[in-house]
Amino acid sequence: MPFRKGIHISLQNNSHQAAGEFFCEIGYTSAFLGEQDGIGVGYFGAKYNTAWPIVERKDFVLFDFNGTGAVVGQVMTVEPVKPDRKRWWKGDMRIYIDGEQKPRFHGTVHEDEYQGGWSTFWLTNPYSLPLFGQPKTKDLIDVFGQVNGSTTAYRFWPGKIHFKKSIRISTEHGNQNDTPANYSSLVYYYYIPQ
Repeated sequence: MPFRKGIHISLQNNSHQAAGEFFCEIGYTSAFLGEQDGIGVGYFGAKYNTAWPIVERKDFVLFDFNGTGAVVGQVMTVEPVKPDRKRWWKGDMRIYIDGEQKPRFHGTVHEDEYQGGWSTFWLTNPYSLPLFGQPKTKDLIDVFGQVNGSTTAYRFWPGKIHFKKSIRISTEHGNQNDTPANYSSLVYYYYIPQ
């Protein structure tokens, strides 16, 4: 992860419980490859976004960036605002590249976008694979034959999602942004400094 002047790494425990032991080892080098064969070196970035809750009838924005680079992956956590407020997972992900009016990628629903299948099966069967997963679901309840709960899912994009001018990744919350929920996300990307 190249950096120009410095780097700051922090770990924060937001729970009300002690975090226990933590060990970390970080290596670095002062050698920097710079530009090779006319190709610039991308800098690594991670962008966190949250809406607690999102109630507006507009998409939750995971990532909105102007510049040149590539998205490599994302993590998204969703918590229902009330246990019986389900179907937040029916929102479609949309990815707009370089100012396009129509999304280059238009998903079908959260459980499909994170490769999990039908919602109840998805929420009750955590999985963790190299490129996608939904490793944790909690507070599951049955709401008229369909489960609801809080979940975290991740997806890495093989080959990256390249962009030259801009990128915007957003998702609906419910069929037409009609289901309030608590959303948070972290998107991993590389960018070329301006």
